[in-house]
Amino acid sequence: MDIENFVHHAATPGYVFFDRSVLDALCGLDCVAPSNESELSMWLSKYQYFSKVFVLPPWKAIYENDDERDDTFEHGLRHRAGMVP
Repeated sequence: MDIENFVHHAATPGYVFFDRSVLDALCGLDCVAPSNESELSMWLSKYQYFSKVFVLPPWKAIYENDDERDDTFEHGLRHRAGMVP
C-alpha cells in the first residue's frame, strides 16, 4: 500500500505529506523476515523521500481505530517505545 501511495503521488507537483512510508513497511517486514543490506538498499534507493521529515508526538485527541489501525492508543505508545514487538 505504501508503494502504491508513493507511485500514485510521484508526479504530483510541490510537496506531498505521507503519514507512513515504504521505510515503515520495510521495518515492519524486517521484524518478521529480516532483509539483507543489499535488499534494503535497493528498496530505499528506489523509493526516495525528501530528506527533511516531520516527526510529531502521538495525539490522543485525534486517534481513531479503523480497519487498518485496530490497536489501542496505549498499545501504539508501547510499540513506539519499543516495548511491544
